[in-house]
Amino acid sequence: MDIKWRDRFDKGKTWSVFGSTDEVFEVGSFPAVVVDISNKTCSCCRWDLHRFPCVHAITVLQKKGVDMSSYIDPFYTTDAFRLSYELPIYPIPTLEALEVTTETAVIHPPKTRRPRGRPKVARIRSRGEKVRQIRCSRCKQLGKHNRKSCKEPCD
Repeated sequence: MDIKWRDRFDKGKTWSVFGSTDEVFEVGSFPAVVVDISNKTCSCCRWDLHRFPCVHAITVLQKKGVDMSSYIDPFYTTDAFRLSYELPIYPIPTLEALEVTTETAVIHPPKTRRPRGRPKVARIRSRGEKVRQIRCSRCKQLGKHNRKSCKEPCD
């Protein structure tokens, strides 16, 4: 975090800071940003999101001459880091130690249901493919049917 602090400090050195009140400042970056140090907010929203001062906030704190460490969230301190590892961390058993039975070793296909309706028999024709007209030998008409599937009444 010290490296990030120094990088942000160097980046904001050339920016100008204009004070609106004792707590609210405007930073002359592109685009211009408003920093409120009492609420620990910045209009770029990075300070709100990470709880670590953004470039704009560091520039304001440096120009104002305030102790910057009081504006960092306690999460980023070494004490918080030490507290997170204070409790013991128990090891996780390996996968080789698990018992494998015949029921868990066999992988079954997924359960599927047959779709409703009659299954399609004819293939779906591609675009541009021409359908050949056939003549029924019973009714002598052109169409998509033949003698076997003809439904016209007989003479």
